[in-house]
Amino acid sequence: MPLALVLLLLVALALPLLAWSLAGRRFWADLRGPAGRDLRAEVVARHRLAPADADVVQQAVTRGRPAPAPLRPAAADWAGSTLATVDEQHARHAGRDRAAAVVLALAGLCVLAGVVLALVLDAGPVSFLLLLLAAGAVGNVALLPLLVRRNLRRAVAANSRG
Repeated sequence: MPLALVLLLLVALALPLLAWSLAGRRFWADLRGPAGRDLRAEVVARHRLAPADADVVQQAVTRGRPAPAPLRPAAADWAGSTLATVDEQHARHAGRDRAAAVVLALAGLCVLAGVVLALVLDAGPVSFLLLLLAAGAVGNVALLPLLVRRNLRRAVAANSRG
């Protein structure tokens, strides 16, 4: 049983490192697209935004909220361009889904093992650490991308209206 506990802890400790390694890959984190586009610079130039206005628009897009009335076209454009780029990257790099599925499966096993350790073996801090690390991996791999897409869709909808 101690060997299984050590193996579970090693897997739980490796999950954040694996997630960090995957997130650091160029194909995962690069949202510039194939031509090396800078969406912020494009939107700022296209809508002639001042630096302060660009920050306001970026904050509205990131949070999925409406921007102030004169900045709404820029926010809708920025959110729509970002969403299109995210979808393009998703289609171009199908390996990300497989890597995310592996990390998610390992995290799910760690959550299950942590619950078993907590309830059956009363492992205390060990099970808490296992659950905390696995929940962090689940949050970053599964929930964060969903939240980003949801906020981009909300920003498009909120800023496209009159």
